[in-house]
Amino acid sequence: MGELVVRHAAALEAAARDLDREVRLTKDLALGELRVGFGPWAAAALVAPAVGALNRRAPTLRMELVVAPWREMPTRLRARQIDVMIGGSSDVTESADIESVTLSTHGTVVVDAGEWVVVATDDDHPLAGIDDVDPHALFDHPVIGPGLDSGAADLLTGLATAAGLPPDAEPLTIQCDSADVLRSIVTESDALTVLPRFMVDEDVAAGRLAVITDIGLRFVFVAAWLRGRTLGPAGTALLDLLRT
Repeated sequence: MGELVVRHAAALEAAARDLDREVRLTKDLALGELRVGFGPWAAAALVAPAVGALNRRAPTLRMELVVAPWREMPTRLRARQIDVMIGGSSDVTESADIESVTLSTHGTVVVDAGEWVVVATDDDHPLAGIDDVDPHALFDHPVIGPGLDSGAADLLTGLATAAGLPPDAEPLTIQCDSADVLRSIVTESDALTVLPRFMVDEDVAAGRLAVITDIGLRFVFVAAWLRGRTLGPAGTALLDLLRT
């Protein structure tokens, strides 16, 4: 009996919080608020410019940006710690309580089918400047990168196994979800890292990084929120900016 009362009390508290939130979200864009969750890796590169544009449009809009490992985001959604999460489509597990929408483009960057590439330092890396690098040759050097979903991890593991690594070997020598840290590591070593192409275009153009090869991975960004919850003017405006 006690557990039943506690469950109902928790449900009522959540409903009250949702009602209060809905009332706040009915205010116009300038008076609303928005809590956005995203990972410290590719999603951060996508979200930051859109948040800046939204802040310029509505400077009094209250926004809380929660940067945390993408694996935590669905839990944060369900705990109502954030209103919307931005991440890869593989970050959002199909469920009855979460809905999502694909974000196709942002600025001039294609994010719905962004090409993944392996990059290294400019002129110092042994593979830089070689045409048609065999993907298996990548594992002659340390490969570092972010935590990957099962599909991407399987692809890398397959390449590593074909290159002669044991089938149960971890393909990533260093795992880190910060793109800035990964860039710093590859510029100070012979390590290679795997990143979406749009994240390295500027560095490649400036000669700070060199593209080695495209290994065929594709990445899709999505926005997700609790089913039945209203995004409100602020959330809708952010998604519009992320699509453009």
